[in-house]
Amino acid sequence: MNVKSITAAILLAATLSTAPFFAPQGHAQQVTKIKVKAKKPLIHKESGITLPYKMAGYERDSAASYSPTNLNISAQFSPKDESEFFSIYIFRATNGNAPIWFDRANYAITSRNIFGDLTPISAAQPFTPTGQNQSSGLQIIYDAKGKGFKSTGLMFFQMGEFYIKIRASSKIKNGEELKKWMEIGASEIIAPKNSRQFPIAVPVQPCATKMITFEDAQIIKSDDEEDMSAGIYSALLGMTDPSDISAEGAEAAEQAPATWCRDDQYNAPPGAIYRAGESMNSYLLAFGDSGNALSVGPNDLIAAINAADTKSADDAVDRDQEGIEDQDTLDAPPISITIIVEDKKVHFSPRNKLPSPNLVMKILDNESPVSSNGTWGKNKNNVNIFTK
Repeated sequence: MNVKSITAAILLAATLSTAPFFAPQGHAQQVTKIKVKAKKPLIHKESGITLPYKMAGYERDSAASYSPTNLNISAQFSPKDESEFFSIYIFRATNGNAPIWFDRANYAITSRNIFGDLTPISAAQPFTPTGQNQSSGLQIIYDAKGKGFKSTGLMFFQMGEFYIKIRASSKIKNGEELKKWMEIGASEIIAPKNSRQFPIAVPVQPCATKMITFEDAQIIKSDDEEDMSAGIYSALLGMTDPSDISAEGAEAAEQAPATWCRDDQYNAPPGAIYRAGESMNSYLLAFGDSGNALSVGPNDLIAAINAADTKSADDAVDRDQEGIEDQDTLDAPPISITIIVEDKKVHFSPRNKLPSPNLVMKILDNESPVSSNGTWGKNKNNVNIFTK
């Protein structure tokens, strides 16, 4: 498989997601049945989370894995008459935060005509998940009318290095009754020992400021040697990215968690654009609703190395001879473009300024990545450099 094919496969996986309804969305997604003995709990060793065989009053009727790494799984609980459904999805938290992925999951509910007319019983509200000491989760419950269901709901929170999404729908319960039922089921999840605490969850709001992006952002490095350097630097940055939730130093990040906004000025199917702290020079394109994303922003590691390289007098002379006058452009950190999936990061050639989401999608369609690095298991920190 060539590099372009690898990129296409990653993008396909990124755009497919665990469904907000009760089965995986998209026939092309790899789905494997998880074999669990009857009346035995499902122990997800990757996260340390345990799901009892009976939750929300019903026994488990199925469990599935959506990836070879088992970092994205689900379990469903329902009666034989299928009058209601209670589903739990567990997937690795590699980017953003719980409010972002709650926002994406909620969009998946409201944008699909499965439940008919939906009326929220209240705005999205925080709640305190099992194992947490404050309201680090978000929930929203809807009364439904017109498609056979009386209610549907969503709960979302983080537990350890994984996100948990709970979906439930009922043909016999109204919204208030569904809310109480979901809270009972959510309380039955068994958290891993010594699970860290997370900050109070705040629903994502539309961005109040306008971010400027460019359709003409150019590749900074061009020759083979420099392309390889860019690939190495990008991969190294991916291994030490401070925004990675599972990286060391997460405890410090909890003390000052980023508040994200959704930038609705951009039409970015099949996802949405989010910015940390109203950032003007970086954004996250969240695909689907199961944790896959594209990160675009300054690559400070490349900038630091380039700054050291350009201190020599010879470099200064070369710049003068080439007629380069825009020192601000020279000093600006290169902009990285990185696909983030459950077990790896894939890096594309850095740009000289912030590319628009439209341009980024064209880059993914037409360019090959320069490098990748593993973020999980035996391949963690393994670096692959792709050359022309």
